Amino acid sequence: MPHTTQPYAETIALLRSVSARHARILREMTACRPGGFEQVERLATDARSAEDEAIAAVCRLSVLTDRATADVAVEEAGASWLRDVILNRAAETARPGSAAGGR
Repeated sequence: MPHTTQPYAETIALLRSVSARHARILREMTACRPGGFEQVERLATDARSAEDEAIAAVCRLSVLTDRATADVAVEEAGASWLRDVILNRAAETARPGSAAGGR
């Protein structure tokens, strides 16, 4: 059964860790004081880095197994927030005038 493989278990562990880090970053962002632009910018960069790490892990698992298994891993890890991130990234890519969408 693919849900007991080492890559699956490693992906679950990584997604749980990244989810906790991502949630902490977002909490810190909402607690920033007005005028704390540099702090918000740093936290946004940290959040995007965490998102990139989660996306890469899910993609690796999908390549090693299949999309359905990767999808189950996202749910099992409690990382459903990642679906919103992926949709937002797709919108960024498709947006006219964006770096990728303007190609």
